[in-house]
Amino acid sequence: MPKSWAVFLDRDGVLNELVFYKDQGRVGSPLSARQLRVMPHAAETVRGLRKLGAKVVVISNQPGVAKKQLSYNELVRMNRKIKDALEKGGAWLDGEYYCLHHPNALIRKYKEVCDCRKPGPGLLRMAAEELDLDLGQSFFVGDSLVDVKAGKAAGVTTVLLGTMTDLLNRVIEEEKARPDYIVSKFSDVVPLITKLTDRN
Repeated sequence: MPKSWAVFLDRDGVLNELVFYKDQGRVGSPLSARQLRVMPHAAETVRGLRKLGAKVVVISNQPGVAKKQLSYNELVRMNRKIKDALEKGGAWLDGEYYCLHHPNALIRKYKEVCDCRKPGPGLLRMAAEELDLDLGQSFFVGDSLVDVKAGKAAGVTTVLLGTMTDLLNRVIEEEKARPDYIVSKFSDVVPLITKLTDRN
């Protein structure tokens, strides 16, 4: 029996919005369920991917727990909020894989250099083994070059969310992390994969 294929998704910046931290002058991941805002077309897009026959799996670095920026229970609440929003829109995830490690973790059990922290491919390979997925037929959608590197290392087709600029092009070259495809927003992923796989 042939293996299933998947569309792997980063979490922050793909399924939910990033947060602007005014006091620090930077954009980053939300650190509480209250802060977290699910993307407007997330459920519709996940539903569309599942309709193509893909398993939809989240692959995400979440070092905030290790850095004591939020509790593990708060992370669980945040992930539940995303799943509730997806389910309300008739969409479901087939799996969620999170790396909680960080080399500079403040909590000892999370302080490690691991293969599961992107750009390492560990979580993708773990998901492939547990869910019986064909990585060569699968895709990874993310909003950073860390996602592209992880996808390349695992042998999946990479899709970067963003807009190509001279700066991004230069960074891609410097990082040797050229995505296979670039789309401007998450909802563009369904027509792209439909075209690439002829699964319609």
